[in-house]
Amino acid sequence: MGAQRRSAGPLPVPLDVLHRIGAERRAGSANRHHLDVLLARLATRQAGAVGRPQLVALGLSRREIERLVRSQRLIRVHRGVYAVGHEALSDRGRMIAALLATGRGAAISHETAAHLWSLIPSMPPLVHVTLTGRTPRARPGLVVRRAQHLATTTHHGIPTTTPAQTIAQLSGATHDRARAEALVRGLITSDDDAEPTRSELERALLPALAAAEVPRPRTNAIVLGHEVDFLWPDHRVIVETDGWRYHRHRRAFESDRARDARLVAGGYVVLRFTWRQVIHETLLVVVRIAQVLTRVTDRTGTTGVAEFIPG
Repeated sequence: MGAQRRSAGPLPVPLDVLHRIGAERRAGSANRHHLDVLLARLATRQAGAVGRPQLVALGLSRREIERLVRSQRLIRVHRGVYAVGHEALSDRGRMIAALLATGRGAAISHETAAHLWSLIPSMPPLVHVTLTGRTPRARPGLVVRRAQHLATTTHHGIPTTTPAQTIAQLSGATHDRARAEALVRGLITSDDDAEPTRSELERALLPALAAAEVPRPRTNAIVLGHEVDFLWPDHRVIVETDGWRYHRHRRAFESDRARDARLVAGGYVVLRFTWRQVIHETLLVVVRIAQVLTRVTDRTGTTGVAEFIPG
């Protein structure tokens, strides 16, 4: 856990490792200086950030932690997360502090992961973290999301989304820049950003709709001579999923809009989502669909086309 091995082993340092170190300390020398050395080494290993459970694992009592907070040796960054000695955490320290705050199953993601992979030059103002397997809690100063499926790895010791997963979470000019940089650096191949098939989109969306008790749609149905991705016939609601590969040309873009206009004129509500939203922002997509289905149940809602971008 020394300063010369900053990138060795996972970050944040796992509690089982710290429990063993704390037990060895208690079995041997329990003097104050030894504990200070362990705290300094942990802080160095984690770019200045430490978590309360880690401090307890090393052998600090609640009273000792409170004393260190009062003396400003520990400075609160997030609930239960502290900077040691000073507030000016590096970008690396901010990422580790975010992982300490969000806990098990968390990985750096989105623009923060893109910066960690050196795909974009600037660290975003807020650290982006994505969780799997549990519902995230709001954390001031962080952007915390939940995903059903997440491809992760470890980069410079930090749990993060893979380059391909990171790029899939981005949009617009940021996505294009990050993807181009990843290709040049050999982090992805041209096939890594391939769009999912219809069956993959269905596997992502249908279980999430069922879990939210949203009526199951018909898939690949024919409406007014057009095949649509998802249809709620009783509500006259259609969901279409777009991908850049098949919609990058003006002709395809205009064809889709002409088809939408015909469906709307026929009395249908048409919602368009990108495939990245369906795969990586599934919960938000389900919420938007449920809102529209509720609004049009009694036929008092208006028909139209809506394109939703995750906020």
